[in-house]
Amino acid sequence: MRILPQVALLMVLFPSLAKSQQGSKGNTVIFSGTTMTFFGSHNFLTGGSGVQPGIIGTVRTAPYGTLNFASTASSYTGADNANYVEGYIRKSGTASFIFPVGNNGHYGPFAASADGTTGAYFHADPNAAVIPDPAGGNYPPLPAGAPFSTSSKGAGVTSVSPVEYWDIDGSGATNLTLTWNAGSGVGTLTGNTLSELTIVGWDGSKWVNIPSTVDATSVLGGSSSLTAGSITTSATITPNSYVAYTLGYTGVALPVTLLSFTAIRASDGVKLNWETTDEVNFSHFEIQHSTPMQGDWTVIGTVPISVAGTLNNAYSFTHPDPAEGVNLYRLKMIDLDGKYTYSQVCAISMDGSSGIFIYPNPASDVINIQTNHPGAVRVAKLSDWNGKTLQTVPLLSNDNRIDVKAMVSGIYILTIFYQDGSKDSYKVFIKH
Repeated sequence: MRILPQVALLMVLFPSLAKSQQGSKGNTVIFSGTTMTFFGSHNFLTGGSGVQPGIIGTVRTAPYGTLNFASTASSYTGADNANYVEGYIRKSGTASFIFPVGNNGHYGPFAASADGTTGAYFHADPNAAVIPDPAGGNYPPLPAGAPFSTSSKGAGVTSVSPVEYWDIDGSGATNLTLTWNAGSGVGTLTGNTLSELTIVGWDGSKWVNIPSTVDATSVLGGSSSLTAGSITTSATITPNSYVAYTLGYTGVALPVTLLSFTAIRASDGVKLNWETTDEVNFSHFEIQHSTPMQGDWTVIGTVPISVAGTLNNAYSFTHPDPAEGVNLYRLKMIDLDGKYTYSQVCAISMDGSSGIFIYPNPASDVINIQTNHPGAVRVAKLSDWNGKTLQTVPLLSNDNRIDVKAMVSGIYILTIFYQDGSKDSYKVFIKH
């Protein structure tokens, strides 16, 4: 690593940042308006040349800091959910390059080839476009022009991802490739129809379809599927043409919109309640049950459509034989043509324990952390058996995920920290 002579570089290690950044073993920070350049291959796991292992952070507000990969720095190793660039990367040269960007404990790389392409990943709902600032609090909606309403859609766009988006800039023509993992919810977005996934770009007022093709082999390796893969624009585009990019769906609108789904304990078991709207060509609901240790799902009942065409419909179903401990429920929503999508998972404990639910256990792709009291919890930390923190995830809602696909099989400790200073620890198993 060398510092460009014409660019000043400031590197400071903040203790507070080290706590906030996910999985970092010690962070390097690039401040506003400054650039750090790599001229050779970088290893995120070991660092070196003055760079700490783990996460490299750049200030995201303009003028943002930038990590520049020179044309000679065409490769890197060790990038994953705990080791990435939390902010903006710029590449030099015209070779295709996978940008090792991430945010909030989620690795979200994209690929481009044009010289000078710059970009960052945001693991946040574009409708709010708010992410935690490692220095404390939240950034304002980012990038400039945010937030980006997922209900503002151009012709041919049926739905837009509420999970993540990318800010990609540059004046050179290039094919753009976006990636996804299990936490991206591509199955939910597309009704499990991967062929109708697309890239969409925000043109300043709406999300526009950018003709794209799912890569048979992902740029990250392996075959593209609903849980992991990549998609590339069908033609070159100029990144500056759009303010932001994300994943979208171009197929027929899903047959139903789920407004709510809850589970409550009742004298005769567990009562599930849900409400829907926009039921078009809809057939029925399949109610599925699991437990954190079970791993797979069992069908425990079906519920037919209520009254087709009405604005809102309310449904309920009682499970008379819940398991001891934590029970998990989800809805499979099926239309007349057999297309389907899943609801979010509801968790409820039958033993009177706290409102923290961790599942599945063992886990192979993601660990879900659900809480009935999101205001009472602060953060979750996943550590190895020796106490080394591997990932840190702020608990910002009642449904949070830790991606563990890249982690080695074994036993880990998941610690939940509460706002009052207390904490609970759980043993979790990762098995691939």
